[in-house]
Amino acid sequence: MTGRPILAETATRNGVRVVLFEDTWLRHVLDPRSGHAELESHLQAVLGTVSAPDHREPDGWPDRERFFKRDVPTE
Repeated sequence: MTGRPILAETATRNGVRVVLFEDTWLRHVLDPRSGHAELESHLQAVLGTVSAPDHREPDGWPDRERFFKRDVPTE
């Protein structure tokens, strides 16, 4: 284990465990300069997208995927 605090976790439809570390959420995802600060209040929607996406596609990095969801509530 890395000793890094886990903020949340879910699994893909294939049963792959997906872990979101607290520092990744705060320092990468919510970084207003290069991240997606608009996602701050949407953690559950992000996890729901990973566990039940409408579309999946390969990412540019090996062994990674991108997950997409339509009609996600914004409030």
